[in-house]
Parts: sequence; C-alpha cells; structure tokens
Amino acid sequence: MRISQENVHRRRAQSDQSPPPQGTQILKRLIFPKSARILRRAHFKAISKGRNRFFGSVLIIDYCPGRQPRLGITASRQFGNAVRRNHFKRLVREAFRLNQHELAPFEIVVFPRKGIENFNLEMISSDLLKFSNAQLSATKRR
Repeated sequence: MRISQENVHRRRAQSDQSPPPQGTQILKRLIFPKSARILRRAHFKAISKGRNRFFGSVLIIDYCPGRQPRLGITASRQFGNAVRRNHFKRLVREAFRLNQHELAPFEIVVFPRKGIENFNLEMISSDLLKFSNAQLSATKRR
C-alpha cells in the first residue's frame, strides 16, 4: 500500500535556474550542410588535378578557389582500418564545421599525411586555419 506524501520527490526550485538571456542573441550557425560538401568523384579529381597543395602537420590539402568553403575528405585503406579512417573523417568534419566562418572561400580535399600516429581535433583545426591564413595572405599580396 502506498501513502502519498507532499514533497517526497522535490524538484529544483524555480529560483535555482539561470535567468533567461537579455537582449538579442546572435548565433553563427555551426552546421555542415550538403552545399558545403564535395560529393562527386569527378569534383574530387578536378580539385586534385589542379596540383595546388598545402602541407600541414597532420593534413595534406588539395584546393581550388570557390565561392564558399567546401570540404571533401579522403582516407585510403593504407591509413588504417575502418575505425581509424572514420575517426579521422569525423574530426575533420567537426573542425571544418567549427571553423567554416573563418575559412577562406576554397574548395578543399583533405587527406591525412603518411606516418601520422596521433591526431586530434586541435591539430586538425590548426592545419585548416593555417591553410586559410596562408591563402588569405597570398591573395592580399596579389
């Protein structure tokens, strides 16, 4: 038999919650839409054929100018097993998603450098931003 009691399962009081934000909040959308992806094999080949290449500490980036930053990722079986390749791809997508508003308008195809053992989100983000800064400074010099 159950006897109901008052306030047995207390919830947090309303006053413990943080106050709602004041004023207008401006958020940059951090999404990775289909329009920001390079999907077709022919497009991958066209970018790689251009032979514009940037070497980072963990990434190699083939690129060509575009209207907006777009990303394609390649990781061959030589890089490692499926788990390792997918982990690399997830980190590259996340780094691109977080930094896309700071990247130069280039279409890029990213693949890992040979022989890298350890990589993380910070290293990949750093390489993407170094690439973008190098391209922006190169276009300013022209």
